[in-house]
Parts: sequence; structure tokens; C-alpha cells
Amino acid sequence: MNDYYVPSEQELLDAIRAEMSFLVRMYGFQEVTNRSEKYINSYSVLYKKKGISLLVEGVSYGFGLNCYFTIETERGQRRPEHINLGYLMMLRAPHLLEPSYPEKRGQLTQLLKLGEGLRLTATDLLNGDLSHLDEIRAFVQREQEKAAKENRRKELSRIDVKSQEAFHQSDYQQVLDLLVPIESELTASGRKRLELARRRLAQ
Repeated sequence: MNDYYVPSEQELLDAIRAEMSFLVRMYGFQEVTNRSEKYINSYSVLYKKKGISLLVEGVSYGFGLNCYFTIETERGQRRPEHINLGYLMMLRAPHLLEPSYPEKRGQLTQLLKLGEGLRLTATDLLNGDLSHLDEIRAFVQREQEKAAKENRRKELSRIDVKSQEAFHQSDYQQVLDLLVPIESELTASGRKRLELARRRLAQ
């Protein structure tokens, strides 16, 4: 069985700085030590250069990492936009997202994958080249729409199962409460169940 290792706060911060040192050495980023965010994750390191910043942070109580770019905009224009490294990896190097099973799993192992992902998929952003932003935005939007549709499908399936249980228990009012709000999205069997529940309540 593979062990899952959760590093201490200082151990994680030191590992982030070591793995991400190439940002400073090769791309001109500087670590931001005097940070101004309203809420600061103490398990995070922020790097910045003109017009762009990169945050690497531990999340999920020691079981995950997050890494995203923030693209600054001119004063008075739209708010800064965030681009998660995961989307860049999905778009440009999906093989990096394939599951792996190292002997010791955890944030320190994930950090190596993030460093590899930045080197393989984000050199344009690291260099301050924003010419591919439209392509990235379009991809992110498609993926978010796909995820939203899948989440909605799961939610509708959950409601459908609950309505079936309520119908078998002759709780027809519960069937209506569950299905009427999603009537336009019901399957043929769901519409039939709803109609039968209405008839039983009308008797």
C-alpha cells in the first residue's frame, strides 16, 4: 500500500520555493513577501512580475495543491482573470493528468507534477506572452460548461431516484415537490411518474 505523506507548513513552503525556483531564475518572477490579499492561505507562495502572478498553495487539509495564474488588467478595465494550471495541462499536455501511483504520495509528489506542468504547458504565460489567451479562455469555458452539464445530470439523476422512492412509498406530494421544479428537464418516465402522482393526489 502506498503511504500518503502530509508535510508540515514549513516543509511545504520550502518545497514550493525549491521546486519553483526556476520562476525566479529563468522567467524574472519574484516571490511576494508583503502580501495584500484579504484572505491569505499560510500554506502558499505567491510569485509576481509585471502584469502576471502565480500562486501555488496547499489545499484540502494537506491532501491537494492548487496552482493558478492571475492576469492583471489596466486600471478601469475588467477584473483580473485567473487561469488554473490544470486547464493548461488538460489543453496542452493531458498525459500529465493521468493517474500515477508513486511509493510515497502527497503534496510533495504533486508539487513535482505542477513544476513539470508549468515547464511543459505555460512557458508563454511565464514569459508574459498573452497571445494565446483567447484560445485558453475558449477551452476553459468549454470545460466548465461540460462540467456544469455533468453536475446537472448527476443532480437530476439524484432527484429522479428520490422521486421513485417517494412514489413507491405513496408519498405523491413529495413526488410533486421534487419533480415540478425540474418538469421541463424530465425524462419520459419522470413525466409519467409526475402525472400519475398528480392523478393520485386528485382522487
